[in-house]
Amino acid sequence: MNHRNRKRPGYRETKVGWIPEDWIFDSISHVVDIFLGGTPSRRTTEYWDGDIKWATAKDIASTDGKYIFDTTEKITAHGIENSSAKVLEKDTVVITARGTVGKMKLLGEPMSFNQTCYGLRVNGKILPEFLYYSLVQTIKRYKSLFHGAVFDTITTSTFDELFVAFPAIREQKKIIQVIDSWDKAIDLVGKQIEANQRLKIGLMQQLLTGKIRFPGFVDEWKEVKLKSLTKLLVSNVDKKTIEDERSVVLCNYMDVYESEYITSKIDFMPATATDAEIKKFSLRVGDVLLTKDSETREDIASTSVITKIVDSLVCGYHLAILRPDPENVDSIFLAKHLSYGRTHHHFVAYANGATRFGLTISAIENTKICVPKIDEQKRIAEVFLGLDKEIDRLERKIEVFRKQKQGLMQKLLTGEVRVYGGLYDCI
Repeated sequence: MNHRNRKRPGYRETKVGWIPEDWIFDSISHVVDIFLGGTPSRRTTEYWDGDIKWATAKDIASTDGKYIFDTTEKITAHGIENSSAKVLEKDTVVITARGTVGKMKLLGEPMSFNQTCYGLRVNGKILPEFLYYSLVQTIKRYKSLFHGAVFDTITTSTFDELFVAFPAIREQKKIIQVIDSWDKAIDLVGKQIEANQRLKIGLMQQLLTGKIRFPGFVDEWKEVKLKSLTKLLVSNVDKKTIEDERSVVLCNYMDVYESEYITSKIDFMPATATDAEIKKFSLRVGDVLLTKDSETREDIASTSVITKIVDSLVCGYHLAILRPDPENVDSIFLAKHLSYGRTHHHFVAYANGATRFGLTISAIENTKICVPKIDEQKRIAEVFLGLDKEIDRLERKIEVFRKQKQGLMQKLLTGEVRVYGGLYDCI
């Protein structure tokens, strides 16, 4: 329950917290019409591959933004007529009811969906976008109401126990306008990130293959084996904490998989290691880490560069350390080269395994890469480092916007802040 407006003059207590006295309070089932989706028979081919978009919980959960416009599969009008599937209009709220429960989207156009989702069509008391924002803001509070041992199912009766508070339509519209302005700002920064990522991919295609070269560099690139440029160390340090060993922090598989640069900003796992392990596998600035093992071929050989000294940081299991010869290879150039294009495809092809894939020491050391002289490598690395810093700046900016939007939504959707004439003020 929200206590932000507790005993504030002009407010009353409800099951969702203290709200303005002029706001309406009701259960979700009283302000929407509820529709469970359906699936046409898979055995009848004429029900499938039509022109009616048909959403699944996976489609809903994997779509960014508040609207869903496309789906993995489509069905036919015959499929609708001969199943419990329905086509609901644009701006219907669709919420996932099984598996990944509580993910929501507004339909960006008329669409159908399967039985893992419910469609919530407003009946005039509340605007679709206001309902969507309210549910997004409050859904976590209601996990205990969702039946199933691990919060894995919503039933129609759940909506009798889910409550929403809302003002008159005029104020709802203005609240939506304010929240939408933050969404637009977030979307704008998101587009800037996408543009920089596309530029980065394009430059990788050109700069890492020598198709485009900077003025002043004319020497031919040479093909060499990786072992001639680096010293390879394969870590065997596990995640256990043993009493007689020294305390360390581990750089683990996911740290490398999710980050192109390893810095002190990462929340490393505490563990212990022997003196010999610490001496051998402590990480230095300039080390390139490579994921030598993976659950899929495609995820093999992700790379990351150590760019900051982190006290007691040791390389964890399933990773290889490539310690470059600084006179012949630049760390950032090497990391980009190994994780992109022909070199990465080579690693994927040479990964052994059935349910888990791995690279042998020989496969890594004998990988051939084509490189320019060190000065050209450093010039190329500067470009990627600059782009990565800009992408990181924009990602931090978008995270600030999201936190600010979240705080504002909390105030607007509880009536702590009221909206007047297109502006918002505290009463």
